[in-house]
Amino acid sequence: MRENTLASRVMEDNVPKKVKKERLNRMADVINRIQFERYRAEIGKMHLILTETKSKKSDIELKGFCDNGMRCIIPNTVKGKEIQIGEYVAVKIDKVIEKTLRGTPIAITSIGEFYKKPVTN
Repeated sequence: MRENTLASRVMEDNVPKKVKKERLNRMADVINRIQFERYRAEIGKMHLILTETKSKKSDIELKGFCDNGMRCIIPNTVKGKEIQIGEYVAVKIDKVIEKTLRGTPIAITSIGEFYKKPVTN
């Protein structure tokens, strides 16, 4: 029970810690399953990402966020050209690993270009 609330002053905390932990774990499992399904639904879709930094695990990959707010990792080159941090890239989502999308860069673009006409491979 949260301290300094009306409930903490008026009610008795009669739920054992073990039960609270089990409930929290079940809720976290549901949230993770729903989140994974949302991410998996993005596979095959095109997204605009803004590259923000190098990937923590690889110098030849970049991390950015899609136009839907999901984190995405991509290779740092497209058609032989190195992608710079801060550039917008059209990306086709290939797979999901944990809570991160993985994609193939299709073209370096801009917000206006991406939304004006569809980018295809």
